[in-house]
Amino acid sequence: MIPAGPFIIGLGFILMKLGIMAPHPSWLTMLLGCLLAGVGLGFTNTSVTNTTTGSVSNERAGMASGIDMSARMISLALNVSLMGFVLVEGVGSSLRTALPGMLMRHNCDHWQSGSRPEPPFCLIRVFPPPSSTRRSQGFGWVMLYGGIGVWLLVPLSFVVFDRKEAADPPRG
Repeated sequence: MIPAGPFIIGLGFILMKLGIMAPHPSWLTMLLGCLLAGVGLGFTNTSVTNTTTGSVSNERAGMASGIDMSARMISLALNVSLMGFVLVEGVGSSLRTALPGMLMRHNCDHWQSGSRPEPPFCLIRVFPPPSSTRRSQGFGWVMLYGGIGVWLLVPLSFVVFDRKEAADPPRG
């Protein structure tokens, strides 16, 4: 179950990327990807928790659960930061191709954060604010990062959770 969970999560992320890149993206175009990622997360969390707490003696199950939660929180914090960086870079890349250098450098940070200032009046007619397509490119990069990142964990999980070791009874 552990390798299947990340694979399903990755498939969900890739489907969300395809959904957000649709001609008219909406919650319906992303629904299947969201559902698959959630199902994969359920498979993964339950299996990993059972494996973690079951691999130690009963007296140490609480410690194993604490280590499991700590590892989850650390990876969550790191990946939220990385996904934020990927999002900003994706939107920035899209804006750099759509706008000239000076205007892009001046207003990019404000547009990416959603609190865009109005450009000077003469530029409003020439350069309209970025559309949702620009933001979609950034979110598409985030979904691709999530999908590929979790798929890289699938072969690693086969190595870590070797079937031969799983057949041995827990120590304790």
